[in-house]
Amino acid sequence: MFKQWLKTHNTADYTYTGRLFPDTTDRAYWDAYTDPRFITEAERYLGYNWPIIRATDFMEFKRSGNRTIMETPHFARRRALITLAIAEVMENKGRFLPELVNGLFLICEESYWGLSAHWQAEVGNIPTPEHPYIDLFAAQTAEELALTYYLLYAPLNSCCPEILERIEYEMNRRIFVPYLDHRDYWWMGYGLKRTNNWNPWIISNVMLAFFLVERNPRRVETAVYKMLIELQNYYDTMPADGGCDEGASYWGVAGLSLFECVYQLKTATDGAIDLLGDEKLRNILAYVEKVYIGNGKFINFADGPTGGPGRIGEMIYLIGRETGQPRLMGLGRALYDPSADPAVNYWEKMRRKLLAIPLRRELETAPAYSPANFACLPDLQVCALRRGGWFLGAKGGNNAEHHNHNDIANFILYDNGAPVLIDAGVGDYTRQTFSSERYTIWTMQSSYHNLPDLGGVAQHNGSKYRADSFTCGEDNVSIGFASAYPAEAGVERAERTIELTDAGITVRDSFAFAGETPAITEHLMTALEPAIDGSTVTLGGRYVIDCGGGAVSVDKVEFAGNAKLQGSWQQTYLWRVNVEFAGCTEIKLTVRRI
Repeated sequence: MFKQWLKTHNTADYTYTGRLFPDTTDRAYWDAYTDPRFITEAERYLGYNWPIIRATDFMEFKRSGNRTIMETPHFARRRALITLAIAEVMENKGRFLPELVNGLFLICEESYWGLSAHWQAEVGNIPTPEHPYIDLFAAQTAEELALTYYLLYAPLNSCCPEILERIEYEMNRRIFVPYLDHRDYWWMGYGLKRTNNWNPWIISNVMLAFFLVERNPRRVETAVYKMLIELQNYYDTMPADGGCDEGASYWGVAGLSLFECVYQLKTATDGAIDLLGDEKLRNILAYVEKVYIGNGKFINFADGPTGGPGRIGEMIYLIGRETGQPRLMGLGRALYDPSADPAVNYWEKMRRKLLAIPLRRELETAPAYSPANFACLPDLQVCALRRGGWFLGAKGGNNAEHHNHNDIANFILYDNGAPVLIDAGVGDYTRQTFSSERYTIWTMQSSYHNLPDLGGVAQHNGSKYRADSFTCGEDNVSIGFASAYPAEAGVERAERTIELTDAGITVRDSFAFAGETPAITEHLMTALEPAIDGSTVTLGGRYVIDCGGGAVSVDKVEFAGNAKLQGSWQQTYLWRVNVEFAGCTEIKLTVRRI
């Protein structure tokens, strides 16, 4: 899409000075949209004891793999900055400016704007200013400083003009020069490593910084050209159906960030560059609706919480409005919570907080959400089926997807938005999560998904371990998955069919082996306490699993202290139901309500 546009257009023929946001001088706008919740929250930061990021905090990731120690003060600083900046724009009294200057100065003084987990140096313990690297949060820091610079330029110029000069200096050396000079950052997509959410996430923020801070139009035009080439590198990795193999939560910084790039480009050029009509882009943006379960929950295959990208209803509504997709507008309304305090949710990000402010009034009259009963992403190999209050999600794919779990032929089952059989998701990130030890973590293993072990052998990671087939209809899905297992499993054919009816689901697994049929152990993950009665299991007193004559046992998986898993399940444990079959190649499991 982007390269195709460049064949017939020249970025030098456009100006990029269209108004992305109203600045503080537009009092008609800000007086109309002032939200006292931002003022109240910002008052907490008057006289703020800004946290220190110590050298040992940064070193801790290399030492133990703990990234939270460094990230906690990093994000606390930026959360304060965002709140103070927006509150000052709204109130316009200068009350928050001194503390805001403190925050800007401290962040400009940081040796590195990114995270210790993303630092690229192979040697040494702490970053040095001589070699800046643009990671996700260096780019996001640039976005936050650029917006503050732009929104409050006049009052900051009166209060402390030197801080504006410092922002310009730091932006140039940390962001503009490295971005224009480098083609070797892996996320740009020029090398062999396949790019992922880092690409649009970073570029959306770097683009905004160029538009708001860079004064040389030639540099802006050059940067836009380079960004379009690199966005194409990401776009080319996406399937035609728009499916995001990183999962719904990462769509919030992948597909949604791609939208922000295109939307900013349209706004900055006063509509002269408008790429929002591209069909594949529309599919990428619609993905999030296709994997929505209900009750604020999303299919959470791969590294994702059940809450998906979060309750960013305003942004999803904006996508629907700008691309003419009413179902997305409806989902935006369904996810919008008017009682939620917009001042305290950092993960909306500063740009999204600003975009959301006027949208909240529109959402009050947006169309209600009406989900489709069937959605299939044939390229990604994910489907979502609804019937009789049930929601069934299933996947094929391969075991080298972004943020991969070994989970070919996995499925989840919800009842009126409540989980019955689940994908556990992912725990807190550590160094181990993105290392050669990744698949020693239980949440990554097929044995802790709704999948069988064959003779004690689980699925393996790697691109050759994949679904052999994937077909879905409005009430069933069939997946061939023998190739997901290594040779020692001895399996020649593995086929799973799941049928959804008003009564529940029926799962049929069929196998053929090269030699003797091994013991097969089916695993089922649940957050509901199971009770065994022979070859049946009752879950939470509300659902019955007929285990087809298999021998049933139960494991309890504890994860107290793991914030991500506890956030997804609101408890500190999950249950794993194990059903063993000896000498059996045809297995049938059913789930129904009591």
